[in-house]
Amino acid sequence: MGNKWVTLENENIDMINGTITADINHFSYYAIIGYLPPPAKFVVSTLVVSPTSVKIGEPVKAAVTVTNTGGVTGAYNVVLNVNGIEEDSKYISLDAGAQTIVEFLITKYLANNYNLEVNGQRASFIIINPPVSDTTPSEVQIPAPQSVPVLTPIVTQIQSAVPQEPSGLITKASKSAAEMKSAHETTVHLALLGEVIAIALVLSGLTAIIIFVRRRYLLRKG
Repeated sequence: MGNKWVTLENENIDMINGTITADINHFSYYAIIGYLPPPAKFVVSTLVVSPTSVKIGEPVKAAVTVTNTGGVTGAYNVVLNVNGIEEDSKYISLDAGAQTIVEFLITKYLANNYNLEVNGQRASFIIINPPVSDTTPSEVQIPAPQSVPVLTPIVTQIQSAVPQEPSGLITKASKSAAEMKSAHETTVHLALLGEVIAIALVLSGLTAIIIFVRRRYLLRKG
């Protein structure tokens, strides 16, 4: 066949026993030539963001499809950038020809437009402020001040029955000395106790004024 190699027909590769067989029809030089499979190659496509408009604090999901179009198993790093800054990343491994979906969850607390980029794929979403209520606040009902009851001071008087004061002293010149002594011993001291308690309550503070008035009467009989 000249100076080039020609692939034989009807070759059989037995991977279990490690043998290669083929049909030949003449003597010549024969060689076994192997081909290395292509390396792993990853293709990222279809970046989908859902939902594209949210309120503050609500999560957003970003998903991309990653495919290994190479001939062997390989590993790949999927990186999420938000407004040009790396936000998250995931390291995956795929067999030759395999495909998977990689997802990210994003939560932001500032109303703004956010541009996403995942290994060359781009998308965006927006965070909006909640609408301001048009209703005016209801008037605050301030309860009327309750009237403070007026406390009337209660004056309690304690009096003991007091006999009428004698109009004068009854004397007799004809009394004997014994009668004078008896009259002297029977001199009666009657005391009149009058207690007047006045309590004044002042709303701006509590003030108690207690007044005691004590009187003593001396009645003498004789």
